[in-house]
Amino acid sequence: MGPVFPSRPEDVLESGYELSAARPEQLPEPDVPEIAFAGRSNVGKSSLINALLGRRDLARTSNTPGKTRTLNCYRCRVRSSREGRVREGALRLVDLPGYGYAKVSKRERASWGPLIEGYLLERRELWGVALVVDGRREPADSDLQMAEWLGLSGIPCAVILTKSDKIKQNERTRVKRASEGLLRSLGARDVLQVSATRGTGMDRVWPALAELKGT
Repeated sequence: MGPVFPSRPEDVLESGYELSAARPEQLPEPDVPEIAFAGRSNVGKSSLINALLGRRDLARTSNTPGKTRTLNCYRCRVRSSREGRVREGALRLVDLPGYGYAKVSKRERASWGPLIEGYLLERRELWGVALVVDGRREPADSDLQMAEWLGLSGIPCAVILTKSDKIKQNERTRVKRASEGLLRSLGARDVLQVSATRGTGMDRVWPALAELKGT
């Protein structure tokens, strides 16, 4: 049988910080399916992870771009109640260092590239990637480059447009339409618009992640 994915935060029975890895050999044993969260610095990956797990501050958020400099791993025990059958299992969420602008040295930023690329290409239990994009505007060039690289590498991804509560409805509609056209053309499986702080659209995220399939 396949991995167990929750449908809502209430189906996350336990969750906790596992470890932070600055090198591939520091990663935990690949014993459960993993979802990686990628995105520009300060785009809201940690807030999204907290919302998915139903936690307030498990993944530390910051207004300082580039604060996440390691692969931060969170393990959770979850249940699925589909078609009248209740199953339990475990998942790991991995918060990747943000790409784009960061208040760190060029040398340190350059060191993240091999770490992230190696993880995404070689991690045996990688189920897929949640590509987190600032939903207040159309995707930046770096977002499009990441989506294209994932597509060319055969790594499935779902795009999560965050901070949708920060713009008006007509602008949300325009941004969603433009973003979906661009990102789906590069291979994104789904493009969702959410607000992690208000919970808008969050009910669609876990099901979208469950539909991804790792290489």
